[in-house]
Amino acid sequence: MKRIFTHKAFTFIEIMIVTVILALLASGIVFMNILRARQTADASLCLRNRSQIDQAEARYFTDKGNHSENLQNLVDAGYLASLPKCPAAGVYAWVPADEGTVDYQARIGCSVHSGGDTANALTSLGSTFKEITSGMIDLIKQFYEKNGRYPRTWGDYVFTDIGLDPAEWQKAYDGIIYTPGGNRIKIEPAEGYEMTVTGIDGEQKVLTSDLNWNIWYDMKTEAWYYKKIESGSEVNIDTLVVK
Repeated sequence: MKRIFTHKAFTFIEIMIVTVILALLASGIVFMNILRARQTADASLCLRNRSQIDQAEARYFTDKGNHSENLQNLVDAGYLASLPKCPAAGVYAWVPADEGTVDYQARIGCSVHSGGDTANALTSLGSTFKEITSGMIDLIKQFYEKNGRYPRTWGDYVFTDIGLDPAEWQKAYDGIIYTPGGNRIKIEPAEGYEMTVTGIDGEQKVLTSDLNWNIWYDMKTEAWYYKKIESGSEVNIDTLVVK
């Protein structure tokens, strides 16, 4: 007896349905990735905004001997050009610090991103290399725009001119010592640490704490350099590794 096998072919409509479903799934994945990236970017910008307000408050206190009553005071007194806004529409408000600590000062919190990020950050400029260096770059730019010159390059002025506390920057953060000055920012490895970074020539550069060299950021060229600020010494700072 002959056995007959029949094969049911997919219809055009069925193929289209499957294609649409796969497209929707792919679109959903892409959308979620974009959403997460946007949320991360918003949180980073919000942290920078809050750090900027905290720095303005610190300068206000240094000049006037008391803390501002509200955020608008910082604008009215010229310590902020305008009040930064959370990119996620959060509301900024003072978050009381531990009143038992020395130099008690409230810090800025956000109704969306909370006050924890700022309060628990490694520094007043944030925790990551990008947050810290971006914060210093922004402060130097603000100083230049306000005064028509770059900050001073000696003593504690390298910090105080841009509203930073020198004591905060005497130690390393994640193995990196940060020092602004004039139109430059210097980074160097703390004792026992090593930095590696790739130059524009493709070669890996190594920097240890016992070498009298540094990695520099130059405000005028907006580039990072190894050892010297000169053509050919540029590095890709995204390749920086500290260990």
